[in-house]
Amino acid sequence: MTKFRIVAISDTHMETPDLPKGDLLIHTGDWTYMGKLAKKTVYTSDILYLPKDEVGPNQKWIDSQKHKFRKIVCTSGNHDWGFDKDTFQGVIMLFDEEITIEGLKIYGTPYVPRYGDWAFMESEERLAERYDKIPEGLDILISHGPPYGILDANKRGDRCGSKALLNKLKSMKSPPRYMFFGHIHRDSNSPHNPVFDGKTYFYNVSYNNESYSPTNDIVEVDIEVLK
Repeated sequence: MTKFRIVAISDTHMETPDLPKGDLLIHTGDWTYMGKLAKKTVYTSDILYLPKDEVGPNQKWIDSQKHKFRKIVCTSGNHDWGFDKDTFQGVIMLFDEEITIEGLKIYGTPYVPRYGDWAFMESEERLAERYDKIPEGLDILISHGPPYGILDANKRGDRCGSKALLNKLKSMKSPPRYMFFGHIHRDSNSPHNPVFDGKTYFYNVSYNNESYSPTNDIVEVDIEVLK
């Protein structure tokens, strides 16, 4: 039976922490503030973003940490404008697709419910079509955002997760054993306190808190491949 030490993180927003060693690094998106748009002058929500490189520093961070892991598997987030499978070197970037690593079945999606005008956001109706592609029998589901009602409360107590994603998980005969996501910084939970619904362990692995300060835990989980 193959064992994996998973190190999971999300919503780093240009922070570059020194990560613990593991077998598999998972990053569930929001590496940046404006992604590739940060190379241009952009106005959004009355905020001015001046040109700068946000991809390069993240690549440098990946290069400084990748020796600690056998594989790095990730997706993008709503801040990661213009990201695609080739944005970073040395990682496996998933966009509504599955990969198997030494028997470990993983699926990743960057898409979340729409609010405002950010990247990888769609209506719940369109999300339902996307999430319908999530296969049965996964070991790990990577999503930028949470399902509705699970570690998805903002500072006002509003639930911000996707109802389409929750409905998909409820309809599955063999849902994922583990799910990692971020997006809602306030509900990041410690590695010792996942939500478990009897079938899936849910981890909000946002690194930054609601004030965009890097105060949250880096999650480490040991997973066995079930034959």
